Amino acid sequence: MTPPVRLTSLTLEKYGPFENRVLNFRSDAALHVVFGRNEAGKSVTLRALADLICGFPPTIKSDDCRVVRFKSGDLRLAATMLHADGRTFSFRRRAGRQNTLLGVTDTDKCDEATFRQFVGMPERKDFESEFGLTAEALRSGGQALLAAGGRLAETLAAGSAHLSVLNKVRSQLQDDAAALYLPRHKKRLNEVGERYLTAGSQFRAAVVQVETLKRAREVLEDAETRRAQINERHRDMERHRALLERAKRTHVKLHQLADSEERLASFATSSEVDETTLAGWMKACERKAELARLSDDVQEKLAEIDNAVIRLKLAPDLVANDSAISQLVGQYNVIIKAREDLPKREEAARIGKEELEKAAQALGVADAQALIERLPS
Repeated sequence: MTPPVRLTSLTLEKYGPFENRVLNFRSDAALHVVFGRNEAGKSVTLRALADLICGFPPTIKSDDCRVVRFKSGDLRLAATMLHADGRTFSFRRRAGRQNTLLGVTDTDKCDEATFRQFVGMPERKDFESEFGLTAEALRSGGQALLAAGGRLAETLAAGSAHLSVLNKVRSQLQDDAAALYLPRHKKRLNEVGERYLTAGSQFRAAVVQVETLKRAREVLEDAETRRAQINERHRDMERHRALLERAKRTHVKLHQLADSEERLASFATSSEVDETTLAGWMKACERKAELARLSDDVQEKLAEIDNAVIRLKLAPDLVANDSAISQLVGQYNVIIKAREDLPKREEAARIGKEELEKAAQALGVADAQALIERLPS
């Protein structure tokens, strides 16, 4: 019977110890024999054929024979296959988790479904059981023969099918059953049964009934609705509070504005004042403010003098008269300062008074004092 698919070439581009190693196979041959010395790479080539057809495993360990020379991400295989109907299919395979089937270059992608339909795509375990009789599989089968004792025929069949692992599983199950059902282990079996029943009871007790769950959901929905209403009321109150704060600030400004309008209204009947007179008034007001600052400076200097006197180490007889001495010193300093500033203040007061008198006459006010009283603060 002619096989549906034949392998006509296999290229180990980067795999195991090989790089760009090509094996060509005649399409009309009934059997191909690949031979070589020990450790030449025959088993590696057989594993490469399985990786090519079935795909690389998702994880390749660092001590795997595949990565002797190259990293797992660099592994590449290529092949050409001939179908019984005459079609050929050339492809490449790389190591990875997705999109591992490639065309002539790494950027060319091949359709995995088309490849499966062309090759038949056997499972990896089936492929290795039928075609993967490696040295590792022979060693595993031999160990199974030794462990089986007299059951030679059964073990040979299992080893030839690469299923010796079933013997290990069956042996483990037999050991577990014997451990459970020996007379001295009946107590252990009872304990396991009791734990099972207890766990079942706890599970049933923890199951929430449908009605209970429904009521809980209704309560939760009601609470969510109330929370949304409370949040909305809270936002309304915050907006109202912000409006009240703004109105409060605005009320103060409006009160100040109304007071200023009343003061301005008191000057409505006054005659117009020229710029020279107005400048004189402003100068008089500035002089008044300067005199106030000078007075504050005098008070500050007096305070400094008081502090300096306090820090002095005086004789005991002087300490008793500290208050009187401080008062006399303060009066003396005030007198000295006032005497020094008296001519300037008298001149400034005279000029300011004249200016204010002129302003009062221009505005039709009785005198300077009446004008000062009517000035806005």
